[in-house]
Amino acid sequence: MKIPLKFINNRLILPTTVQLKRGFGQVEFYVDTGSTNTFVGVGDAIRLNIPVDSFKFKSNSRMGGESLALHEMNNSTIYCRDEQEKLFSLLNNEPLLVAKNLRTSQTAIVEAQSFPSLLGIDILLKHKLILYFDPANNRAYLEKKE
Repeated sequence: MKIPLKFINNRLILPTTVQLKRGFGQVEFYVDTGSTNTFVGVGDAIRLNIPVDSFKFKSNSRMGGESLALHEMNNSTIYCRDEQEKLFSLLNNEPLLVAKNLRTSQTAIVEAQSFPSLLGIDILLKHKLILYFDPANNRAYLEKKE
C-alpha cells in the first residue's frame, strides 16, 4: 500500500485527519526522519482546542531552539488516504503526543504556533513504513508492505 505525500516548499507532508475525543481535525504532519517522536505541534493543538494540560506529561523536546513539553493524549486515531483515496488508520486508538510551549510570553507563544506537527521515526519503525522520495520527479510516498 502506498500513502502519497505532498512535496511543498521543500517539505514532505502527510495530510491526515486526527480523531479526538471531541471530534475530528485536519493535521498536516511534516515527515521528519530526524525526529524520534511523532507529535501534534503547538499551533495545531491550539487550532484544534486540544486541552494539552489535561494529559500526562511524557517528555521535553526541543524544536527551532524552543523547549516544548510533550503530553500523551490517549485513544487517538490518525487517518490518511492511500493512493486509491481509500481511508485507513495509520494510528488506531493509540497514544499520540501533543506539544505545548514551555515559555509563556506572548512572543514565545506566537513563535511556537508556527512549529509544525511532525511524523517521526517512531511511526515509520512501528508500522514498517518505507519512505520513497524522488524530488527530481516530484514524487514522494510512504509504502507499507502487506
